[in-house]
Amino acid sequence: MQKEFDAVGFYLSAHPLDVYERALKRLGVTRAADFTHKVRPGEPQRVKVAGIVLSRREITTARGSRVAFVQLSDASGSFEVTLFSEVLAVSREMLDANKPLLLHVEARLEGEGVKLLAQQVGLLDAATENTVSGMRIYLADETPISNLKGILRDQGDQYRGRGRISVLLDLEDCDVEIPLSGGFAVTPSLRAMVKSLPGVVDVEEL
Repeated sequence: MQKEFDAVGFYLSAHPLDVYERALKRLGVTRAADFTHKVRPGEPQRVKVAGIVLSRREITTARGSRVAFVQLSDASGSFEVTLFSEVLAVSREMLDANKPLLLHVEARLEGEGVKLLAQQVGLLDAATENTVSGMRIYLADETPISNLKGILRDQGDQYRGRGRISVLLDLEDCDVEIPLSGGFAVTPSLRAMVKSLPGVVDVEEL
């Protein structure tokens, strides 16, 4: 998907946030396409938005502080969020990480559009870690086991958490379920990575 975006400037086959669809609903995230319906006239409202950074433009104000105008996209469209200096200072590394973000923003209707001012920025995976308690991985045979071990080992601390993971292997006489020791941060991106392995039949949320 990233190669598609780098080549043509947008995502052709899918959007990186597609695998987060259920988690975004649990978190109460507002889609870009729904901004004008969700935000009511009058006082600014606090909403959650999620997206992938497309571009960032920074300026220096007359007072010498930095302001960033960040273009992001979700599966329904693109939108711009303004980050003032304090939020920008603690968010810069995340903006450059090319990872899905969750933003708490102040939304205000202006004309026919919505202006979004960031109050807090975080990694979407960290926010979705506790939206499910674990996952069950269905295997057609033993082929994916080494690749699965490699994914969990290579990710290291990134995937340590409280979630439970078990592997269910379909044998000739019976199904065998093997719980993996330890806790894992079961995120949508981890589930998508595991589900893409050859030999993985399905991945079920627990």
